[in-house]
Amino acid sequence: FRKTASGMFSDPAIIESIEEEIEKKLLSMDVYNAMKKELVDSQVVVEKEGKLYEARVAKVTSLKAELDPVKKEYAKLMEETGLDWFCPECQWGMGLTCKKRVEYLLEHYSDKATAIAVIAKLVEEGKTKQGKCLNRFSP
Repeated sequence: FRKTASGMFSDPAIIESIEEEIEKKLLSMDVYNAMKKELVDSQVVVEKEGKLYEARVAKVTSLKAELDPVKKEYAKLMEETGLDWFCPECQWGMGLTCKKRVEYLLEHYSDKATAIAVIAKLVEEGKTKQGKCLNRFSP
């Protein structure tokens, strides 16, 4: 009986007839085992990548925790020095933004000054003219 049944299920026409009847595709054991192995192997990769993702999320969280106090200190220093008055994107005049004005001054008038020093000088001059944005200062 076993040989007869095995022989019947080896016949492609019978397999096709069964597949049509049940509206499913039958797989050979080799194909089934290959698919099963691929799923197991994929799960290992997913677990490995999941651990890597968790480690990276932990690192990002740690870096953000370190960065928050630095941002607060930066904001405090900007305010204390008056550099928070400087807005680099504003139109200063003559087709220049405030940032371009600083770059121009550094390029043409100073060999030793830093951008922060030039900005601080401009801000200090601007503060005496009452305003928040340097381009609003008029003589």
